[in-house]
Amino acid sequence: MEEIFNFIKAFILETVNGYISESADETTPMNEIEESNIVFGAVDLSRYSAKVVCAVVPESQEDDESEIGAYKIGSDFTVSFLCKGYPQDVLVRQMCRYGEAFRRAVLDDVSLGQRVERADIGRRDFFTDAGAVEKQMTAVETGLSVVTEDDIEI
Repeated sequence: MEEIFNFIKAFILETVNGYISESADETTPMNEIEESNIVFGAVDLSRYSAKVVCAVVPESQEDDESEIGAYKIGSDFTVSFLCKGYPQDVLVRQMCRYGEAFRRAVLDDVSLGQRVERADIGRRDFFTDAGAVEKQMTAVETGLSVVTEDDIEI
C-alpha cells in the first residue's frame, strides 16, 4: 500500500497540481499541494499550517490471480483535500474545485503517469463544515481504486 501511496503522491505533485492551478480565478485562489502536505493516513491538521492538506488513506486490498504467476492487486484509497484559511464561501468553492481537479486528472491519465495498470475514481463526498470550529474548514473525500500487477516467481 505504501508503494501505491508513493505513486499517488507523485501523480498529485506532477499532474494534479496543474489542474489545480487551472481552476483558480479572481474569487477563488487555489493552492498547489506541496510534497510535505501530502500525508499517508489520517491527518492531524493542527500540525499543518498549509491552507490545503491532502490525506491518502488506505482502505482495502484484494489479490486476483490473472494468470499463473501473475497477480493483479486491487487497492482502495480515500483521497481527501482539506481546505482552511479562507472565508466559508471560498472554502466551499475550493473544496469543489479540488475534487474536480483530482477527478479530471485521474480520468485523463488512468495509469497515474504510467505507474499503475489502472486507476478508477469512485464516490466523492463533500463536507462543508469539517473543522472543529464552525465554518473554518471544508473537505472533499474521493474514492480511488488502483490496480497494479505483482509477478510471482514460480
